[in-house]
Amino acid sequence: MATITITTESRLENIDLLSAAIRGLCESAALPAADIDRIELCVVEALNNVVLHAYCNQPGHQLAVNWQLAADRLQIDISDQGNPIATPPPQDLPAADAEGGRGWFIMKACMDSLHYCSAAGTNTLTLVKRLGSRTQDG
Repeated sequence: MATITITTESRLENIDLLSAAIRGLCESAALPAADIDRIELCVVEALNNVVLHAYCNQPGHQLAVNWQLAADRLQIDISDQGNPIATPPPQDLPAADAEGGRGWFIMKACMDSLHYCSAAGTNTLTLVKRLGSRTQDG
């Protein structure tokens, strides 16, 4: 299993760098282009939520992205020590004119599974994309 962890400060401008890093890692693993696009979209949505909601758009806090590639799946864990999600994600899409509330649905549409956990002061969102038949080397 290949594992890479990237840690950075909670600034919106760092999301572009993390997005490019995730895209590059996925491309180097020879994942299908459509999957790479979905993975990148999901990671950007999750990171925006961390910066804007968990850290209230305040710089100076740490967030980490852990990328793990196995033969059958890609798992990305996004961790922070900010404000946890106060309520479970909504089960229904918001009204068409609502300004927000679609992030969880976007992430669910892009990945095969999502899991959120907040424990001991750390929030972790685990994103999993199942992969087709692959060898351990990619």
